[in-house]
Amino acid sequence: MDLRGENDDDNVDCERPAPIEVFASRSTLHGIAHMFTYERLCVRRCLWIIFFAGSLSFLVFVCADRVRFYLQYPHVTKLDEISTPLMTFPAVTFCNLNSFRFSRVTRNDLYHAGELLALLNGSLIYNKYLRSTVQSNGECGKEVKKRVQAGWNGWRKVWGVLCDRKISARIKGKVYSTVVRPAMLYGLETVSLRKRQESELEVAELKMLRFSLEVTRLDRIRNEYIRGTAHVGRLRDKVREAGLRWFGHVQRRESEYIGRRMLDMELPGRRQRGRPKRRYMDGINEDMKLVGARVEDAEDRDRWREMIRCDDP
Repeated sequence: MDLRGENDDDNVDCERPAPIEVFASRSTLHGIAHMFTYERLCVRRCLWIIFFAGSLSFLVFVCADRVRFYLQYPHVTKLDEISTPLMTFPAVTFCNLNSFRFSRVTRNDLYHAGELLALLNGSLIYNKYLRSTVQSNGECGKEVKKRVQAGWNGWRKVWGVLCDRKISARIKGKVYSTVVRPAMLYGLETVSLRKRQESELEVAELKMLRFSLEVTRLDRIRNEYIRGTAHVGRLRDKVREAGLRWFGHVQRRESEYIGRRMLDMELPGRRQRGRPKRRYMDGINEDMKLVGARVEDAEDRDRWREMIRCDDP
């Protein structure tokens, strides 16, 4: 039974479009429906008209300003290594005097942007410079934890080789010294480590070696035997060697070199009460006493290398 009337098909074809206020109420711009009402000019309708006109004017102004800026200033849409050998980075400034401006990043911007890019944690500032974490209080605990994590990341990349029973312990030690250990020692040449921080690095190293040799603490095997089996020396000796090697490089530079001037720099003021913090030169002097070296020996590169080199390659 067909319930449609005789003229239903004609009504479908001749259906009129919905008025604009109905269309606006169904769309995402439903606020426009308040402007096309056929009632008298009320306050609500006036506010919607003013708001819509202001928004449309602001949109046109922003588009025109961007087009003017695009045509006024030179722009490069594709990087060309031949025509643009020096890459500059844009700087956007918001302040009371300049309001809004575009310019190039200068050295002062990079210097003062360190605090803006830092991670605030209470009263301490952790800033990353050349993949090294610098703390505002002069400590290096954050960097040591980061080096330990980097060592574990490198160990996981080659765990298939280090945990293979078909590979000898000597080869595993070579792979560890080549792949994992450099990641743990990166950037520690300029860090003055404490005994506790050296212990953190050695604990992580021995865990990796025990996993590689399938030895647990329940086996009651001493750490010296683990290192001897893998032919791997103590990590603190490699840290001392890296620090003295870097000190020798700096000492052989010219006297105007900023790195050499920083070694003998004395900051103005007095230290806080209590035990003084361990400085970089304090650790270097202690390491030179252990190897029997002097500052004058750093001028001879071959002799300095022979004096500071430890047994582990």
